[in-house]
Amino acid sequence: MINYVRKLKYVVLFIIDILVMISGVIFFNGYFATKSGFILFLLMHIAFALIYALVFKAYRLKTRIERNFEFFYIILMMLAIYIESLALSFLPIFAMRENVIVHVCLFIISTYVMVLTRVLTEVLRKAVIKMLNKPNPIMLIIGAGASGRLLHNFLSEKFELGQTSDTVACFVDDDKNKIGTDYLKTPIEGPINNIKQIIEKYEIKTVIISIPTLSDKRKTEILDLIRNLGVDIKTVPSIDGIKQGKSAISVKSITIEDLLMRSPAALDSQYQCEYIKDKTVMITGGGGSIGSEIVRQVCRLSPKGVVILDVYENNAYDILQELNAKLVNPCDIYVEIGSVRDYEKMKKVFDKYKPDVVFHTAAFKHVVFMEQNPDEAVKNNCLGTYNCSRLAYENSIDKFILISTDKAATPCNIMSMTKRICELIVDAFASISTKTIFSSVRFGNVLGSNGSVIPLFKKQIESGGPVKVTHADMVRYFLTIPEAANLIIESGKYSTDGEIFTLTMGDPIKIYDLALRLISCYNLVPNVDIDVVFTGLRPGEQLGEERHILQNEIQLEQDDRISVSPRVEVDFDKLISSLDYLFKDGSSSFDAIKNHMEDILQKYDPMYDK
Repeated sequence: MINYVRKLKYVVLFIIDILVMISGVIFFNGYFATKSGFILFLLMHIAFALIYALVFKAYRLKTRIERNFEFFYIILMMLAIYIESLALSFLPIFAMRENVIVHVCLFIISTYVMVLTRVLTEVLRKAVIKMLNKPNPIMLIIGAGASGRLLHNFLSEKFELGQTSDTVACFVDDDKNKIGTDYLKTPIEGPINNIKQIIEKYEIKTVIISIPTLSDKRKTEILDLIRNLGVDIKTVPSIDGIKQGKSAISVKSITIEDLLMRSPAALDSQYQCEYIKDKTVMITGGGGSIGSEIVRQVCRLSPKGVVILDVYENNAYDILQELNAKLVNPCDIYVEIGSVRDYEKMKKVFDKYKPDVVFHTAAFKHVVFMEQNPDEAVKNNCLGTYNCSRLAYENSIDKFILISTDKAATPCNIMSMTKRICELIVDAFASISTKTIFSSVRFGNVLGSNGSVIPLFKKQIESGGPVKVTHADMVRYFLTIPEAANLIIESGKYSTDGEIFTLTMGDPIKIYDLALRLISCYNLVPNVDIDVVFTGLRPGEQLGEERHILQNEIQLEQDDRISVSPRVEVDFDKLISSLDYLFKDGSSSFDAIKNHMEDILQKYDPMYDK
């Protein structure tokens, strides 16, 4: 109905404009020497009016900014029309007398009438919309600065266009000079620390944080103030997001990235990766969370081809369909279904595609499951890495990049021990390779990845709870999937000889706090709308994770988001001999497998402390 009112307004304006044009020309009928000249001039006058109406968008001004310049557009349009008509009037066919005076009068009268009709129709339109669309002031904007005011204007415009009935009830700000004033009749309250009382006073349902320059610490404090109030929490992009092209008025719900309690590392979309350009890149585990994101980002770096290898056909299918749908100029994309533990299968893949670069992400990463299945952990992680590293070495590819974990820094369970042995395997091949550059990349937990706490918490919340947290003091390092993949690819530029790269992850985050914030994203109150319970540590789990500083580790000068340490000197033959025994002993008991891995780490890892 409201859209109909807006369309009706422009239909009325169009009819009035045509009548104004006809009336003006008819009024000055006596200035034409012939009747035929008068009729022809009238028709041409209307035709030019319609053409210029289209040029100046006289009947489709939609945005507030355009409407603010509407009168200016009308004056320009009318000026163009009458200059054109004035030029025509000098033609002998019209035989018009006193043409300059006539056109000046026509211009003044017509412009005045058209402006007046637009003022009246706009007043009438707003009155009708207010009757049909009652304002519902349920929104609160945190931040009464430039960003907040721009957002207020945008939301007001949506209301005026009938796109929503929700309006802004008030601003909240810490600036004492703003508190107690108003912006366009919308009051500015404060300070932000009193937001609970302000929300209750105005019966707020939606809170929008609109301070792009807000620090991570202050943003976390504000989220803590409102997370238990049962309101919908939204935010605008940070200043970094705006610099990357995001609209300053694009409002979004609190996302996984906001739960980091820090700004995600800025993604370097401009980085030049010559080691990928025009090369064939293979990603093992390419259907997984990290693997698929590496595939997405590699495809944007102009490779010759991308090989997605995964043991799960559904994952590989999903990423292939996504790429085919989204990529504008897709490279050659191939899918191979197979396991990295199968050497013969992997050999066929290497022989078929002859990859130049390999990102080895395929691995078992679930700590508790690997404690229960140490033989599978050894086969998939250690043997799989050995097979891929060996084939990379034998085929003299350009680069082999192992995706490891920060848990390998202090290997205390089966999963972390296997990943540290994977790093030693990479170091061993780096020590004998003259062509292939090997390296490893460590980082923490990935927020939102398959098997991480976020999807688990979401399922528990959506099923009505309870949300199960291991321990109130458990902490973990986190990265988002895009920033982890971005930094992995970036680190590959700097690999030269078996280095271990460690990605910046900020401060560790309490899993309990993460659960509370996620519950608030659903507009629920923890332990009121949904319970949070503690389950206790499971086998292999630790309360915390160390940011373990490796020997001779330094921060990269080229990118302060990445630290690097040189490879460990490993005797290739001795390590391979130890691995042969481990692989043959893979079906032994838990204690036998663990003891053998401990022996390997004690022999070849100088920083290993049993």
